[in-house]
Amino acid sequence: MGKSINLDGLVNNEVYDYVVTNTLPQYMKHKGITYIVDFENMFLDQNRRVRGGFDNDVFIDSLKPIVVFDEGQYRWKHLTLYEIKYLNSIN
Repeated sequence: MGKSINLDGLVNNEVYDYVVTNTLPQYMKHKGITYIVDFENMFLDQNRRVRGGFDNDVFIDSLKPIVVFDEGQYRWKHLTLYEIKYLNSIN
């Protein structure tokens, strides 16, 4: 069975240092996280990627959309399940 980890620094204090140093993909690699759910907007806008701690082109390019859970009708569009395809290539 898989596990769920909240990557929000407000809920998961363990990720804080990774977020502020823009190294969240390394945390995910360390924890063996191979799927992530987030809104498409978080990955399209560089300011949001920086704020989220994952402004890393290798990481962004490794995301493969699996399921989109909405039709884009909300302000935060396209809640999507992504598979992290190239986790081992993330430094």
